[in-house]
Amino acid sequence: MKFDHAALFGEDYLEPDVYVVHGLSSGRVWCALSLGGRAALLRKTGEPVPNEDALVIAEDGARALLAIADGHFGHAASHTVIERLDLALEARANDARLAGADVLPRDLDDLYALVAGCADPTARASRRGTAAGPAASESETNAAPDPADWPERRSATTLVVAVVDRPAREVWGVSLGDSSAMAVGLHTGARWLTRATHIYASPADAASLAAARVSVFRAPVTPGEFVVVFSDGVNECEYRSPETSIGIRHIESLSLRARGNPEHFVDLLAQLALAGVDGHPGGEDNVALAAALV
Repeated sequence: MKFDHAALFGEDYLEPDVYVVHGLSSGRVWCALSLGGRAALLRKTGEPVPNEDALVIAEDGARALLAIADGHFGHAASHTVIERLDLALEARANDARLAGADVLPRDLDDLYALVAGCADPTARASRRGTAAGPAASESETNAAPDPADWPERRSATTLVVAVVDRPAREVWGVSLGDSSAMAVGLHTGARWLTRATHIYASPADAASLAAARVSVFRAPVTPGEFVVVFSDGVNECEYRSPETSIGIRHIESLSLRARGNPEHFVDLLAQLALAGVDGHPGGEDNVALAAALV
């Protein structure tokens, strides 16, 4: 199967109470992105880009990749990491030696290398990391930039990357921070693949993406299950209240309703993240999520 991929960035989706859904050509990988509700917009008053989440999804036939980044202290870090991940996958696809099923990482070491490549302390903000400013004067252009002024230095991000290896019937990946990965099936139920931490990354700091700082996960999966990744706008759709937000039983209920259809599952989960559960409010943070059918 031909390599397929898509990236969504929060700066492009700034309308409250709505979400966008996008899928890859196979129909087996889908994602959704939202600013959240008006409560999220009000909480981020003064932020130039109030939607700090970004994501990338990719598939090469045998494997699927799902990645979510949730920015903290600005959108620069999350948007830059996801843009660099997407561009790196595109470059691998264009490399004749990595054509076909070898576009996506083949193992954890390969994934580490891909993630570590998202850090570039010498580069200024990427196209997605900052808005364009006024034209610089000749003296400003020739002056050495101060790294402390770069948006990535002031911003940090969570990151969760899951690779669904269908032939091996396995999911594996890496995570930093409190964005999450789960697996859920009609007969297997839902289970967490990641555990939230307070470790975040910056693309301007190579050490922050070193292998020693990331958490690793690996689990068996079966055909018909969903692997899903999401920012804490899902499991903390009532802000900082995981106990009154979407949890395992809600994910299992949505899986039953979706009946193996990943587009329907993503749509239902995005709706629920905005609406809230059990009489509690939702939509109090940005929402990014993606799911792949095993």
